[in-house]
Amino acid sequence: MMRKYIIFILLLFNSLSSFSVGNSLTGPTTVDPGTYYSYRASLDGWDINTVVRWKITNGRFNNVNGPTELRQTIGALLATVVWDDTTSKGTITVDINGPVLLRIEVNINSVKNMYITDFRYNGNKATNDIITLPLGQTGTLECTVPEMEYPLSKNKITEFKWETPKSWGGKTFYSGRTIKVNYNATSGNGETIKVTPLGFRSVLGNTKTITIKRATPAFDGNIKNVTITSNKTYKHSNLYAENVTIRSGANVIMNGYNSVRIVPGFTAELGSIVRIYNGTAANSMTRGIMDENDNIGGRMTEDKKNARMEQNSPNPAKGSVVINCYVPSETVNAYIQIYNTMGGMVLKLPIGTKGQNEIHVDTYKLPNGIYIYSLVIDGRLIDTKRMVIAN
Repeated sequence: MMRKYIIFILLLFNSLSSFSVGNSLTGPTTVDPGTYYSYRASLDGWDINTVVRWKITNGRFNNVNGPTELRQTIGALLATVVWDDTTSKGTITVDINGPVLLRIEVNINSVKNMYITDFRYNGNKATNDIITLPLGQTGTLECTVPEMEYPLSKNKITEFKWETPKSWGGKTFYSGRTIKVNYNATSGNGETIKVTPLGFRSVLGNTKTITIKRATPAFDGNIKNVTITSNKTYKHSNLYAENVTIRSGANVIMNGYNSVRIVPGFTAELGSIVRIYNGTAANSMTRGIMDENDNIGGRMTEDKKNARMEQNSPNPAKGSVVINCYVPSETVNAYIQIYNTMGGMVLKLPIGTKGQNEIHVDTYKLPNGIYIYSLVIDGRLIDTKRMVIAN
């Protein structure tokens, strides 16, 4: 009896051992979602007609909408698999009537592991994920993110989820990697633009969030089409004033470190004060005080420390007019330049005497109209005024 038991145990051991000899499940262990892959199983020691069950997690057999279980005979153990887009591992198992005989585990390159590394608006890079837009301006943002693809199959990510600021009429929508957003002049500060890549079967990846910052635009030196009613100071390397009206009571300082250009259309009402500086430090600036309507014969108070120029007399100009000015003693060269409304210089009058000067201008040589004249000392613009010739 004991001998029969020993023989039975040996036969059982040999049959179980035969299952593991030559058994295998082979196929890719790193995969992209949405791509077809093949897996082959081999089981020795079984009848060729034995039915084997395949099971898969985080994937499908045959096609993207296929089953998660598959039955085949041992003679044809080949499965086609499409993996899901997930950060979890995928597995395939093979069993016969319950016990798992073979198992393989795969890593899936999910869109959830990808990141949008760059964001461009109108060709500019969004530094620190911030877009700065000047207040008072409207326009269109063309927003673009880089191309994205799965690493093995090189399949492109073609769809993105976009979310735009509500104050700009924003909404959530799906589009390609480039969109256009219209922005208004005042709102959007602190709001965001969000973009998220969509992977296989519309799985959402990592969201890129861009913050909108609305800021007062940097002064570019241009003073155009404005009416100034209160005290204002303008500083820039090059100042340009056009179509500017300064109301009575306003005190305006214009400091152009390199130049100050005032063209026709500049009006300072009686009772306003305009100081024009040219230089880089307070102790090196020369100053002019302008009051265009001060034409009642009042003389300028002499200040030996500052160069000055008066409004032409008479005003409006008729025949021979006088421009009074003061030139400091340390001056090397000084002159008065007169410009027409096109910005062309029509006269340049050298000043050869230091101190108080009366510069005579024969306006009969010039057509009637509006002119601008400036006092320039040692290359610096001291003062600019308007002259109306009405002969």
